[in-house]
Amino acid sequence: MNNTELPIGITSGDIAGIGPEIILRSLQKIQTKILLIGPKNIFLEAEKKIGINLPECDFADTGSIDAKFLFLKKNLPEIGKSSHDAVVLGAQLALSKKISVLVTAPISKFAWQLAGFSDPGHTELIGKIAQKKPVMGFIGRETEGAVLRLALVTIHDPISKLHDLITAKSIEETVRIARDFLVSRVKISNPKIAVAGFNPHSGEGGKIGNEEIETIIPEITKYKSEGINIDGPIPADALFSHRIRRRYDLLIAMYHDQGLTAFKALTSGTGVNVTMGLPFIRTSPDHGTAFEIAGKGIADPSSMISAIKLALGLKNAE
Repeated sequence: MNNTELPIGITSGDIAGIGPEIILRSLQKIQTKILLIGPKNIFLEAEKKIGINLPECDFADTGSIDAKFLFLKKNLPEIGKSSHDAVVLGAQLALSKKISVLVTAPISKFAWQLAGFSDPGHTELIGKIAQKKPVMGFIGRETEGAVLRLALVTIHDPISKLHDLITAKSIEETVRIARDFLVSRVKISNPKIAVAGFNPHSGEGGKIGNEEIETIIPEITKYKSEGINIDGPIPADALFSHRIRRRYDLLIAMYHDQGLTAFKALTSGTGVNVTMGLPFIRTSPDHGTAFEIAGKGIADPSSMISAIKLALGLKNAE
């Protein structure tokens, strides 16, 4: 069986949130072989509650869980274990080439903690299973249609720890892994990359912090000497301006909110989380579990549809 015959794998996500609903709604728009990964009874119960029929698909059942947890809008250890089990199985199926790509529905990191798991999120867990250094990336379209791509040097880390995490090693890993993703997966032969500064105004020559002088600038200088098409550090408030961001194939932000605040505002809910550096393709919607609307039948599947289409597009480009 070759990759074109393999199903795409979609994990259930946190069943107390909107994951099962956006999966059901997305599958009405997608024509491909599907393997749903998670508790089969929950997918079937969601079908009844939402009133949308599942298309023909197969299941990788992680075991039944009480249907009362569906759309419960609460963080509970049983629910956290269920979503964690689905991600673990999904990654294992991708590694063993039983699925063509992996698409993961939103999870609750707090529910994972309640269940006793220390993994901060999808990216870190899947990277651990694949034994690869993952880079959290995002791809979306702005309202005018322009593609916006983003990678993060740090992921789910407290602001108080960032000074120690912005290192030559972490920057180098991000630049090289993200650039390789663009070259090998997106097929951009010489991508133009822009790197954000860490401090306001990129440190003002050391007046507002030394991270740029001590770490970021030397790293960028090194990459330039290797022929990598890279600029920076550019102050983050300027980097995301229309005039500057449109010049580049990839923007690299130093931390989560520095990059994602602008990215989500510019891509209007259609952005996709993509894990760079894996031996397989993994995407996810760029939003959370949305407990407040779970089970109401109003969840917007746009980002989930985009995640599935991006994963298939990247696979077809291989």
